[in-house]
Amino acid sequence: MKDMVRRLLLASIFISLLMLLCLYHYLNHERYEYPGNEEVIKGFEGEVSIYGVVINSSDSSETYILVKYGSKSRIVRVLSNLDVENGDKVEILGFLDENGIMPEKTIVYKKWSYYLIFIRSVIAIPIVVYIFFKYWTFDFREMKFRRRKDA
Repeated sequence: MKDMVRRLLLASIFISLLMLLCLYHYLNHERYEYPGNEEVIKGFEGEVSIYGVVINSSDSSETYILVKYGSKSRIVRVLSNLDVENGDKVEILGFLDENGIMPEKTIVYKKWSYYLIFIRSVIAIPIVVYIFFKYWTFDFREMKFRRRKDA
């Protein structure tokens, strides 16, 4: 009986702490987030975190990215040497003004690595289907899946 009471007490303390953390996040999450694509398209200037696609990459010290939000878009000039090609996707945390964005932190998703995600998924689909039908069969009379008896 003591063991059960101890477990209930620990569970209630754990759930209470979890609820407090959730409440803290709910009340303060806006304080720690940077303005994103929506605010940049509206004309916000300052510290931002944006996501876009490289549309014009030259050998000089600037790159242009297309930032979209819904049906609206804006072209932003990146004032830094980035090792990117047209079509690469980039996330940039930095300071935006009328001249462009000066990045503090940049994450580049190369075009080929982005499409590689889909290629790996296509390769995995037949394997998953084979494993599924190895253990399950479809009963057409009752229109439902049944576990195979031999598996």
